[in-house]
Amino acid sequence: MQRSTVLAALALLTACAVVLWPGPFAPGLIGHPTGDLAYHVWGTDWFGGELLQGRLPLYTRVTHLPDGGWLYHPDPLGALLALPLRPLGPALAWNLLVSLQVLAAAAGGFVLGRALTDNDAGALTAGVVCAASPFGLGLIHSGLSEYQGLVWPILAVWAVHRAAERPDRWRLAAFALWLCTAQAFYYGVFGALWALCVFAAPPWRLTTLAKILLTWLVASLPLIAAATGSFSAQE
Repeated sequence: MQRSTVLAALALLTACAVVLWPGPFAPGLIGHPTGDLAYHVWGTDWFGGELLQGRLPLYTRVTHLPDGGWLYHPDPLGALLALPLRPLGPALAWNLLVSLQVLAAAAGGFVLGRALTDNDAGALTAGVVCAASPFGLGLIHSGLSEYQGLVWPILAVWAVHRAAERPDRWRLAAFALWLCTAQAFYYGVFGALWALCVFAAPPWRLTTLAKILLTWLVASLPLIAAATGSFSAQE
């Protein structure tokens, strides 16, 4: 590994530490207490608890009183990532989850920047932007966990770029779009729009585009069905 790459990676870790200061082990929760923080901390903990009890996390009696109802947690990937952190308690598990997501977004940006610019300066710039953008900082502040998993849309951009260079990589692009959808439906839709912009332009690669979008859509149907059931449930 080149010395410049190591220095860029260390600079990126420093940027992440600044974003997360005073860090995951500080008292309290990362995020603003009057935003959506409490809902998402509860949802992450509830999702993991349901799985550990052998139940699909799609129904609850805690909400939708008096009989309970269908509930789709909007951040299933984040909740799965937090599952092994449960023994640490909800607060520390949440703080470590947010920290891991910031680090992952920075790493994803670094990989994307390296692929697009082929130099460490471009990779570092992309990594810092992905870790410390106003959009990302706002998500950490508000506690909207489903949008904090920025690594998946970042890697989707990279995967679509790779599929554009080598059409046989279309499965990787479709899988990346599915991960975006599992993280947040908006990310899935905008990832599909990105693929449309890349492939539906000269040189025309509509067959590859159709494979990507059709596979992504079919794989996303269970997620869409689960979320639709929650949206239509009686409050």
